[in-house]
Amino acid sequence: MSRKIKFRAWHKNNKHMCENVKTDLLDRNYLEFMQYTELNDVNGNNIYEGDIVSQKSVINSCQNIDFTGEVKFYNGSWQIDSGNTTIYLFNENCENKVIGNKFEGFRK
Repeated sequence: MSRKIKFRAWHKNNKHMCENVKTDLLDRNYLEFMQYTELNDVNGNNIYEGDIVSQKSVINSCQNIDFTGEVKFYNGSWQIDSGNTTIYLFNENCENKVIGNKFEGFRK
């Protein structure tokens, strides 16, 4: 099974998100590229590097953990960075929800 590598890009001058971009056709001086993590959130939205994600993890029936941060690639894996600590973007006991991105802020 082949891996589908997708990118989107933030246009720095126009302040606009460009979806499904081809990296070889665009001027990199005006764009910041973000790679697709190959994961989707609870609503079916693609999760990209630079997205702000809220993760709810169920540790056991008495303990739930809520964590929010920016999706980044560290040490060979996708992680959520809160600015103070990081956790893995994917684990079997979590639900991720994209709530914004680092350029446009939080969605309403």
